[in-house]
Amino acid sequence: MVLVAVCFHPQAQLGTVPTWISAFGAVATCVGVLLALKTYRTQKQQGLEEQANQARLINAVLMPGTQRDGKFTWWVTIENRSDKSIYGVHVRSLRAQVAEEGPAVRLSPMAITKIGELELVTGAIPMERELKAGTSFRTQWRAIDDGDNTSHVDGPIIQYTLTDANGRVWLIADNNEPEKIARPARPSDQRRRVV
Repeated sequence: MVLVAVCFHPQAQLGTVPTWISAFGAVATCVGVLLALKTYRTQKQQGLEEQANQARLINAVLMPGTQRDGKFTWWVTIENRSDKSIYGVHVRSLRAQVAEEGPAVRLSPMAITKIGELELVTGAIPMERELKAGTSFRTQWRAIDDGDNTSHVDGPIIQYTLTDANGRVWLIADNNEPEKIARPARPSDQRRRVV
């Protein structure tokens, strides 16, 4: 209605036909760019969701273990329920209760080595280079022995990373939706940059 009123106003200077064609062309181009951008974003989101399909089939299961030094230990099992191998599975952090009435605290991976009748408890690296389809791996965790461990710890219960069969790296927290992250630098790549 405003356009019609402007066109029929006695003082309106409508210009030439080429000016109007140019103006309509600019508006049409702007609308086309906005539609293309919306389509691109939709396709990118759909592509990311399809990429995450294998990472969604990886599951972390937490189970309480035995008591050591009066505190509960925990078992973490990472299961590959997909039909392809995954690589570089690394449990980054874990928190859980280690006392009946206590808060959730940070835990540290542990390894138990038997030496005759004795058991030697050491730290461990909670990582598996390759986890084939339909398999799992387990690590045991205990409370970190530092002075600050008694305070309540916020954040995810479990957080782990993995590389899917197509080489994409994913961060998964508490078995929620996987988040695609950048591939970490390898030590050999870092050495090359320093030299």
